[in-house]
Amino acid sequence: MVRRKKIVLFLVFPLVLLILLLWTFLSIEKNLHAYSIYYAQHVPHRTGTDPVMCAVIDNLDNIYIPELNKKSHVERWRDVVNFVSNKKGDITYDFIQTVINVELSKTAQLSVGFPQYNPIGPKVKYQIIYSTGKAGTSFYNFEHSESQCLSFDFSGRLMYISNLDNKGFYNLRKKTTDLSLKNIENWKRDAYSIIVKKRKVPSIKLQFLYNWLNYKRFNS
Repeated sequence: MVRRKKIVLFLVFPLVLLILLLWTFLSIEKNLHAYSIYYAQHVPHRTGTDPVMCAVIDNLDNIYIPELNKKSHVERWRDVVNFVSNKKGDITYDFIQTVINVELSKTAQLSVGFPQYNPIGPKVKYQIIYSTGKAGTSFYNFEHSESQCLSFDFSGRLMYISNLDNKGFYNLRKKTTDLSLKNIENWKRDAYSIIVKKRKVPSIKLQFLYNWLNYKRFNS
């Protein structure tokens, strides 16, 4: 009888431990994503990078969305496509995850101005698109109604600015000095400041872990 209890304990204990470890890992991962804006506001970073913008766009499917219209939520589990908007319908959020050649690819899109899929309404004022695939191919494109596209690297550092030609293509690259950095910051503020202002503060803070995981990204 004692031997049987020992055998049961020997089998059950590793299983319980595994479950606890898995639960801990998932809880930490959820915490880092859900409160990423708070962490990004306090992470050490080099001048020119933008941890907050990266946190907003990277985690559209995890962060708190102010004034969320739950009825707008569309989720197609087969393609892992999600779409939500705020109650006014002037901010929409899309995030798509696909697997290509066994590699996870994610596209997140934030549209500000008017409902993106309203064909008769005014065009979108701001649109930020984040795409990630293989290492080194992640980027952000910030498009706005003045027919300009700002391209940022994976750390949120501005790389170049393009103008939209009369054929609908962004093909003229301008030097970053041709556009006021103050204007760029104002556009960012207009695009997602409401999300940043309403960001949640974690009850269990993992700032040290967030800093460690993102140090190279924002300091290289």
